[in-house]
Amino acid sequence: MIKFNYTIKDRAGLHARQVVLLANECKKYNSKVYIQKDNLIIQLKDLVEVLKLNIKYNDIIEIQIEGEDEELTEKNLKKYLNKKL
Repeated sequence: MIKFNYTIKDRAGLHARQVVLLANECKKYNSKVYIQKDNLIIQLKDLVEVLKLNIKYNDIIEIQIEGEDEELTEKNLKKYLNKKL
């Protein structure tokens, strides 16, 4: 399992459109991706539950990646997050 923290840089926070795009990015890989905030861990593909985390600008989230291609997933997910969020 790989874990890393990410600070939300988008002033709008993590809203529905971004969650869908992020989930679509994660679907490219075989690993499972989870978001943790305030001791709640949600699998990224569960869009409604991710939205319930109410992730806002400057919130720090932990991303957890688990699976056979977790290193590739981490590398590309970090690029995606830095570019889009």
